[in-house]
Amino acid sequence: MKNFGIRTLTGVHFINSNTGFILSIDSLFKTTNGGLNWIGKGTGGGAVMSKLRVFDELNISIMGQCCQPIYNNGLIARTSDGGNTWSDSYFSPELDFLFVQNMEWLDINTGVSMWVDVGGANYYGRLFKTINSGLSWSEIDIPFGMDYIMSIKYQNADTLYALTSISLFKSTNQGNNWFQASNLGTGFNRYVISCPSFDTMYLGGNNIFRSTNRGMDFTSVFALPSPYLVNNFEFLNVNTGYATGSHKSAYDYCGGYIAKTTNAGLNWVVQTTNTNLFLRDIHFLNENTGWVVGDSGLILKTTTGGTTFINNIGIEIPSKYSLSQNYPNPFNPTTNIKFDVAKLSNVNIVVYDLTGREVQTLVNESLKPGTYETSFDGSQLSSGVYFYRMETSSFVETKKMLLIK
Repeated sequence: MKNFGIRTLTGVHFINSNTGFILSIDSLFKTTNGGLNWIGKGTGGGAVMSKLRVFDELNISIMGQCCQPIYNNGLIARTSDGGNTWSDSYFSPELDFLFVQNMEWLDINTGVSMWVDVGGANYYGRLFKTINSGLSWSEIDIPFGMDYIMSIKYQNADTLYALTSISLFKSTNQGNNWFQASNLGTGFNRYVISCPSFDTMYLGGNNIFRSTNRGMDFTSVFALPSPYLVNNFEFLNVNTGYATGSHKSAYDYCGGYIAKTTNAGLNWVVQTTNTNLFLRDIHFLNENTGWVVGDSGLILKTTTGGTTFINNIGIEIPSKYSLSQNYPNPFNPTTNIKFDVAKLSNVNIVVYDLTGREVQTLVNESLKPGTYETSFDGSQLSSGVYFYRMETSSFVETKKMLLIK
């Protein structure tokens, strides 16, 4: 993987196992070999980019705050040639400041962008819609502007949901008219919405809320520990989904929280990520392979459906392969494992019990030279001695670790 330094990474999307894109605040990057190498594509310049939508390898939309030296306008940039050239749509209506919130696309032609308009001491929510791939945008009249929109989601071509801090609004005619679908009340922070099926939807904040009747009623199904707040959902199907959690308090950013459900949101299991960095975006290619990106160049990758994540933590090329002792050791129930890869190799790391039975595969993929870290969660195992083994075509090493409950 490319080392992105201290860049803030704000978006990730893979089309297939080889071709994918990562958006940083200042550039779009593309890989054609599964993330081993990345090529910078730029963004058209001048804006801080924060949202990414990839339609296919050529057609991409990005959204950000524009432009130097005073960031008081919005910008949506579109490319139809994979990022080689960009066309820009600027959002600077008559009021003073317009701040980026999010964008939601139904398809390559039709999308809605969300903005926060700061007029004096008030904050107004504003929506704009395009039906020509972002070449032009028209404003949507909304009845809830003073309570500005936190998140918006298409359910189908006609139906849109808009989440404010206290209410869920619904449109069944492509955003032309709106009515209140649910009064959510106060006492909970809610920031993001997901609609994995026609009947089922989720709201994320300091809790995960679930509705099975199209947003009329919501039940809290999972409470995140303070200070975490859900800032993103990724559902692969009606049963399997992920929620990422991060927190912003004054000038302190923290994150690293990922929870997973495999039973349509009834239960959520916290994943081990080995990071406390702010998480910005999550994307899964299939039920096994996914990526999470965030602050300080963070890229987490899993090939085990989130059971384990790999993080490239070193910027120097190691002179040799090595497998470090896990830490902490003894551990309960999670521990971290650091390893060095000296050259491009297929790396396999497996955990075994005392009888030699394979317990879990932590890593099994091609990695470029670097220092990596993964984790092992023994919460479902009994106390005892376990072994972990790293193997490449030219290197094998085994170490012992102790789980004590």
